[in-house]
Amino acid sequence: MRPERPILRLVSSRHHRYPEQLGFLRGFTAYAVQTSGERSALWYWNGAEPACLEMREVPDGIEVAGDEEVARRIFRTHAPDLLPEEALPAAPPAHRLLYRRYAGIRPVLFANAFEGIAWTILGQQISVAMAARLKHNMAARYGVPIPGGSAWLFPRPDHLLRATVEELRALQLSGAKAATLLSLARDLSEGAWDGARLLEWPTTDAVTFLERFRGVGRWSAEYILLRVFGHTDVLPGGDAALQRAWSRLTGAEAREPELRHAAEAWKGWRSDFAFYLWLDNRAHGTPAGRT
Repeated sequence: MRPERPILRLVSSRHHRYPEQLGFLRGFTAYAVQTSGERSALWYWNGAEPACLEMREVPDGIEVAGDEEVARRIFRTHAPDLLPEEALPAAPPAHRLLYRRYAGIRPVLFANAFEGIAWTILGQQISVAMAARLKHNMAARYGVPIPGGSAWLFPRPDHLLRATVEELRALQLSGAKAATLLSLARDLSEGAWDGARLLEWPTTDAVTFLERFRGVGRWSAEYILLRVFGHTDVLPGGDAALQRAWSRLTGAEAREPELRHAAEAWKGWRSDFAFYLWLDNRAHGTPAGRT
């Protein structure tokens, strides 16, 4: 750790439970995180250079050393204040139960857009464990080892473009996912994705735009908007893990139509609702979907 780096102190409040966000980040298999004692380092690409955020919990929140803009973005410090609990319906009581358990743990974003987009594609139709294995294989083959040698930085788009579909298939990716990742790496290298513009657009327009790209359907577009670009009102309603969580909380069937109907109560904050459902799956030891 390098204590001379600028320190950002994120103070917890009702609207931002930063220590629990940090706990999620430490345990999330899709990130390149090194933890030693009370300190953790999240490694990512900042342009063409490897970078890291050094983080630790403090009594009133967390301290982060590194790029302040990146830290504020991934911890969602500028997210709007929470939906008031009284705005949620009293029935089913699952709405308010979920709120009381997790309100203030805002969705944690990826530090690097391509890494988050690739994680989304890798996770299509398979378990989190298998997606993590594929991501590890790709990072070890095409990425860069981080100091200490315990993990690798996931490759930048230009790194991945050195690969072929056949080489990626040898790492256990399907041919379709391999071709999609190479296509998206090319798109990002050529500037086809403008993150600032995507964040400014209404969610429906952003979903429509993303669905134009190879391998990106509605679920993938919604997940990318939530976890990569920070849209505040998006629900990946086709996510089976979200459906399982809502079914467990309500005791009733919860397929995509029922889940999207339930999410109307969270309009404006549907991203929080989705993230809380993922967190509830993790808390109950059930498959967490693509969190």
